[in-house]
Amino acid sequence: MLLNALSNYLQNQPLAKDVSSDEIQSKASQRISSTEITLDKDLGQPYAASGRDILIDAVASEFDVSALPASQLSSLQNRLQQYGLLALENVEAMSVLHQAHATNRPTLNAADPQNSTADAASGFQSEMASIDALAVIAEAHQSAQNGAAPYKQRQQLGHLNTLFQNLASSYQHLSTMKQNILN
Repeated sequence: MLLNALSNYLQNQPLAKDVSSDEIQSKASQRISSTEITLDKDLGQPYAASGRDILIDAVASEFDVSALPASQLSSLQNRLQQYGLLALENVEAMSVLHQAHATNRPTLNAADPQNSTADAASGFQSEMASIDALAVIAEAHQSAQNGAAPYKQRQQLGHLNTLFQNLASSYQHLSTMKQNILN
C-alpha cells in the first residue's frame, strides 16, 4: 500500500523543465499565504505526512535497522538510494555498517568438535547474523563528533544517524500499528 502511494506520488511530480520560474514564484507565494491562513484558522487539522515521511515508512516497512541481517545491508543501501533518502555524498558513511558486519561475523573453528559437525550450519548462521545498525551509526557519529574526524565525515555520519533514527522510529510505529490491528 505504501509502495503504491509512493509510486503514485513520484509519477505525478512535474518535471523541472516543464515549469517556469514565474510559475514557481506565484505558487510559492500562494502556498505561503494559504499556509498562514491555515495556521491561523485550522490548528485542529490532522497531521499530513510529507513525501519524505512516506518514503521513510516504505523503507522501514521492509527493514528493521535495529536488527539488520547482513544479507539485507546492501538491499537497504540500494533502497535508500533509490528513494533519494541517501545522497551519493553520504554513501561513504555506510562503510561503517559494512565494517561492523565484518568484525561481527563469527569465525568457524574446525578444532572445536561442536563446530566440526555443523560447519555448514555455522556458515549459514554467520551470513544471517544481524547487527544493530542504529547503534553502530549512533556510536560512529558520537565518536566522530568527539574525535578529530574530518568535517565531511562528521556531516555524512550526522545525516546517516538522523536517517537511521527516523527509520527506527517509523519501524517501531509501524510495528505498533500492526499489533493494534491484529489485536
